Amino acid sequence: MNDQTRSFQHYIPRFLLAYFAENEKLQVFDRQKKEFRTQTPKNTAGEKAFYVFETKNGSKKDDLEKMFAEIEGAASGVIKTMIGNKTVQNLSDQDKTDLSVFLAALNLRVPQSLKKSEAMSEGLTKAMLSKSVMFEEHFQKGMDEIEKKVGEPISQKERRKVQKTFRDKRYSLRFPKGYVFKTMVKNLLEMAGIMCQMEWAIL
Repeated sequence: MNDQTRSFQHYIPRFLLAYFAENEKLQVFDRQKKEFRTQTPKNTAGEKAFYVFETKNGSKKDDLEKMFAEIEGAASGVIKTMIGNKTVQNLSDQDKTDLSVFLAALNLRVPQSLKKSEAMSEGLTKAMLSKSVMFEEHFQKGMDEIEKKVGEPISQKERRKVQKTFRDKRYSLRFPKGYVFKTMVKNLLEMAGIMCQMEWAIL
C-alpha cells in the first residue's frame, strides 16, 4: 500500500470539479469565513488522508480511496461522452450501473453525509441500550459479567447509576472511522441498486 497519510483525498472528484473551472481555476465560497476565493480543483473539496482508517491491529488502510478511483474511472468516460453529445441519449445497462454507483458515492462520501450516518448510528445504539437496561434480569446479568471482568464487586447503587445513565441517554458515543466507512459502503450499494432500477432520461 502506498502511504496515503499525507495525500489530499477528494470527496468531490477532480475530473468533475474540472468541468466547473475556468482557466483551470474555481471560484469557491468559504461558508465559515463567508468569503470567495480562487483555487485549483487539485486542492478543492477534500482533506488530507480523508479516507484512510486504522484496522484493529493499528495498520492504516486506503482501500476506500482505491475503490473511489475505480468508481470515478468507470463513470468519467460515460460523463465525458454525454457532455460531448448534446442530444438525448439512451444509456446502456453498464452505463447506468456505472453512473448509479458514482452518483450514490457522490451523495454519501462527503463529510456532511458521513456525519449524518454517524449521528443515526449513535441515535439507534442509544435507543436500543435505553430499552435493554429496562429488562431487569438482562441488565443484572450484564453487570455481573462486567463485575467478573473488572474483578471487583459492583454495588446495587452503582448499578442503578449505570442503568439510569443508559436509560436517560446521558452519554456520548464515538464510532471508529472504519465503522462509519463500512456503513457508508453498505448504504452506497443499496442506493445504487435502487437508482439502477429507475427509468432514466438523459437530456
